[in-house]
Amino acid sequence: MSLELLANELLLDIFEFLNVHNLFRAFHGLNTRIDQLLLIQLQKYYLDFRSIAKHDFEFFFQQHLTSINDRIISLHMSDDIETPNLPELLLSHGYRISQFIHLKSLSIDSISSFDLLNQIILQCHELSYLTHLNIMIQNNHDPEENFRDFINSIWSLTKLTHCNLDIQYPYATWLLEMSAFSKSIKYLSTRNISYNEYNLSHLIKHTPQLRGLDMSSIGIFYNQYPRVTYSSLISLNMVVECALEFMKNFFQRMPNLCYLTLEINNMNLDGQALENILIKYFHNIKTFRFKMTVEFSPLEDLEEQVDQCLDSFRSHYWIAKHKLYVQCDWCPMDVNKTGLVYSIPYAFDTFNFVDGSQSKSSSPCNLNNKSRNSSKIVHYTHNKIDFSKFSILDPVEFVNIRHLKIRLPFNDIFWSHIPRLDQLISLDVKLSQNFGYSQLQTFLDRAPNLYLLRFCHLNNFSMKSFGINSRSIR
Repeated sequence: MSLELLANELLLDIFEFLNVHNLFRAFHGLNTRIDQLLLIQLQKYYLDFRSIAKHDFEFFFQQHLTSINDRIISLHMSDDIETPNLPELLLSHGYRISQFIHLKSLSIDSISSFDLLNQIILQCHELSYLTHLNIMIQNNHDPEENFRDFINSIWSLTKLTHCNLDIQYPYATWLLEMSAFSKSIKYLSTRNISYNEYNLSHLIKHTPQLRGLDMSSIGIFYNQYPRVTYSSLISLNMVVECALEFMKNFFQRMPNLCYLTLEINNMNLDGQALENILIKYFHNIKTFRFKMTVEFSPLEDLEEQVDQCLDSFRSHYWIAKHKLYVQCDWCPMDVNKTGLVYSIPYAFDTFNFVDGSQSKSSSPCNLNNKSRNSSKIVHYTHNKIDFSKFSILDPVEFVNIRHLKIRLPFNDIFWSHIPRLDQLISLDVKLSQNFGYSQLQTFLDRAPNLYLLRFCHLNNFSMKSFGINSRSIR
């Protein structure tokens, strides 16, 4: 085959981009040369068991896993509807996570059993190279003691530097009850956990090397407890929903922060107010990214208010010192007169877009189309309005969408905003009384990699739902 004309070094580079079980299924046994590359010369394997068929898992486990387990550096498995009980199935074969002796990264999705999790994490204590741990938990029934044991076991991993805990669990605030100290964790993400003054201080105390924290919102700081300075933190990503004074009280505890990303809700701040906060509390700031919902006055001209907001971000501090430009999106038809102000390029995964929205930025050049290209999740709202009556600025394009939420039917202006769907893997659709089945089928035809479809009817269910077809949806 033509692929064999490539040098061994190039083949090895290509192999590192492929998932291990697919790599072996495609290439193992073709000839001696390729088998030698797979079994002897390839030193890094990335094993992803998400979405694997059970018979493929059984075959790979029996035929290949034991021969390469000492070279697997990344393992990702899931307990979701695609691969139910897969972590348990792996262990039931007498296999141990600790057998992947060079494992550096472990990811487990949608797991619900803390007993199984604790078993896996305890085995991780035997791994000398494990530095990255990503766990998504969905559990509503286990007692909080199991959760505390699970957290303490993680905080006892001596080599762990990066930890991501996506937790949907009513006792998640029991993080404050951890008794173990981690001297290795430097970066922690707990996006679904909101902290108060006490449990955040407890977390910092028990993670003294913590440099980066990605979290949900922070509760009110009353200064009830002895003041703790979070001097180790240099990076913070959070949602701000408290009053301005409480936010300032929180910020003054992080004198060494260099990288700050904020999602600001329920407060109106212009560029001058944000500049004052950064100058007063963050003397070492290098990168600042944000998005903020603003409320405009219904009694004044909307576009003039947008211009005033943008002008407040044109000071020497923003333009010359930080080279930061901002953009404001607003919809002239919005009865609530709200807008979204954010740093560009857009720094968040999710974007809510409304038909007919207009945009302006503080940048001297037009960055509108490029500013949101990093968005992977788009919630698209269709306005039932004749846009020919309005002067719409350059249409916004989303070209890297992975997840889309939309209501059907919609007008053809949609395709000017989302011209292609080749990266789309999941679609959430609401079908209104004017059934949009033809548009739904058009969606499916244009989305060759669509993996998941969820749709609901806002009125009676129609048998037309069974007429749609797709080659890719699982």
